[in-house]
Amino acid sequence: MQFFILESLLMKLKVALIRSFLMSLWILVFLNQVFEFTNFWKLLFNVLGLVILIAHLIEYFVIKSKITDVSQRGRYHFFMIIIFGAAYWWPLIRAQRPGK
Repeated sequence: MQFFILESLLMKLKVALIRSFLMSLWILVFLNQVFEFTNFWKLLFNVLGLVILIAHLIEYFVIKSKITDVSQRGRYHFFMIIIFGAAYWWPLIRAQRPGK
């Protein structure tokens, strides 16, 4: 019993850390568009933001059918997956499994 509680807490901590990292990254990408950074940082944040956006779009289209079965909030799921990726949908899918 204690092992499952510890495992659950560790998963929640991992998800929180990933969400914090991604939110910080999206803030930097947004600030990069608003303020003038040097050429290196501007290119780095633009490429990084584009790569993450494409990866999260692919994630959304792959996982869309499983997520929309959970509820009918399609736009909400779309934006949350674009921002947080697997850190958003993984706990939802895991909670759907029987025995959880």
